[in-house]
Amino acid sequence: PAPSAIDLSQPPSAPSNEEKPTTPLDPVDRRNWPVYRLHCQATPNNTLLTFTAPDGCVKAWASAGSCGFKNTRRGSPEGAYAASVKIFEKIQAATEGKEFYVHLFLKGFGLGRNALVQTLASTEGESVRRRVLYMTDRTPIKIGGTRAKKMRRI
Repeated sequence: PAPSAIDLSQPPSAPSNEEKPTTPLDPVDRRNWPVYRLHCQATPNNTLLTFTAPDGCVKAWASAGSCGFKNTRRGSPEGAYAASVKIFEKIQAATEGKEFYVHLFLKGFGLGRNALVQTLASTEGESVRRRVLYMTDRTPIKIGGTRAKKMRRI
């Protein structure tokens, strides 16, 4: 048989890439990324969020009261949600183009505690959520201690 331009006796194969071997991308050294901190103090009357640099300097802060919620509405989950969205926007503005990690510290038993975690899990918190390394509960628990105040009767 005469040789043809296309050899039909062999199955088709993918073009080989033997001339240019692929090299892996340069690995990013994440060990040297700075670790920022996001503190959440959730009291029954308000939710305070503070974003600090690795050296402890405050970079941004937000609270339910600063988001326009006044009086008893400051302690509501809606106020904490608004404060969480506001602090996430401030974090993006303060760390524009930087690579960093975040440690999240929770303190208190207020309603804003769960609201912050839910906001972090939603689409609004996506930019910060992928940078969170640890979530730590720093709520002081009294064991023994002094006698509590008497219950208020109304």
